Amino acid sequence: LREADRELVRVVKHFTNNFKALGVEGQFLTEDLADELADHALISGLPEARIAEILLAVPNLNEKRAVRTRRVALVNEVAQRLARYVGVTFEDLLEALLSNLGELPRDARGRVSLSSRWWELPQFEGIHERWAAVATGGGELRFHDECDDWRSRNSTIGQEEVRLLGRAKDLNKQLQDLCARSAADQLVQALLRFLLARSSGQTPDLSEVSRAATWARDASGASVEASMWVAEFLKWAA
Repeated sequence: LREADRELVRVVKHFTNNFKALGVEGQFLTEDLADELADHALISGLPEARIAEILLAVPNLNEKRAVRTRRVALVNEVAQRLARYVGVTFEDLLEALLSNLGELPRDARGRVSLSSRWWELPQFEGIHERWAAVATGGGELRFHDECDDWRSRNSTIGQEEVRLLGRAKDLNKQLQDLCARSAADQLVQALLRFLLARSSGQTPDLSEVSRAATWARDASGASVEASMWVAEFLKWAA
């Protein structure tokens, strides 16, 4: 730890003592070296507070490191969520659920519904296993709020990157893709929750399905055809 501390202090002192002589390129190179040594020192166990204290002598380096940490955290979060959707095709389930409403089971009151083991019905053969875990209740679906949070954080981090680094990392395409998939996910889950609730004798509110359908349409999470199926379902189930 002492060696990591000494080496970091040495490079930072070189930066401050020779700032003008280094020139722009030399300043960038020395700053990058200090940044790299700070990472190694952190891995070695040097306290983060001590590293930040040493780096105070390098203008904005602590801020740059902080915004980089936030960016990496956001990128990892988005990548992990996208990975959850690998192999999941929302359109197949939407078609099985909605393209022929007359084929769906009925509850004791004759209403379209789904039983607790609905995925075993012939029309749902081959549907991704993740949908079997969807249950009624469980609180409000928060996918839309999550997307708003990701976009807000991306915008805030981007503004800091521009101020400190001169340019921002472009995460908009990944976020657009993720939010489209999240919108489709919320729509499918809202439909399943509604139909499952009916089979248990409840009279669920259609508003959750309606809100999810609007978002899926606006976020390109559902095709035009799927949106038409949902619209027809909302009329039929009202």
